[in-house]
Amino acid sequence: MDMQHKLMKHLIVTVFSGLFLLFCLTGCWQRNPDFENQIWINNSTKDSLYYQVTKKYIRDDSYVNEAFLPPGLKRIGGHYKYKSLEIIGREHDNPGDTVEIFRNGELLIKWAAPFREMPDSIHHFFNENSWDIKMGGYDNEWEIATFTITEEDFKQ
Repeated sequence: MDMQHKLMKHLIVTVFSGLFLLFCLTGCWQRNPDFENQIWINNSTKDSLYYQVTKKYIRDDSYVNEAFLPPGLKRIGGHYKYKSLEIIGREHDNPGDTVEIFRNGELLIKWAAPFREMPDSIHHFFNENSWDIKMGGYDNEWEIATFTITEEDFKQ
């Protein structure tokens, strides 16, 4: 009976270890966006766009450097520690960093860093005043920053 008990214990440990590993590898162990500050882009045009970040210096690959933007909202980042505008400022702190927007392979606009405060009349990805910030997530404790891309952006 003692040998049977040891085998059963070993089997249970093996099964739970396997399930834990499977859980981690399948991406089910991801941070819940309801518990972090979020960065969104609202594509208010009628066409799908392509968002691309070019960095002068790459420190790590933890930022989203490109995204397909169908019309509507698209989450492009988040962080549990930094406020929404801090996330953008930390990711784009070099004057050589840019955000480019393409449609059908054609470059429509290129915004250059660093993130800064400009007049409200200037709609620019790196203008703090161009971002709409509201509270959301769990218990409305987290910031949700949204930048809206419009057709007007491409007429400059």
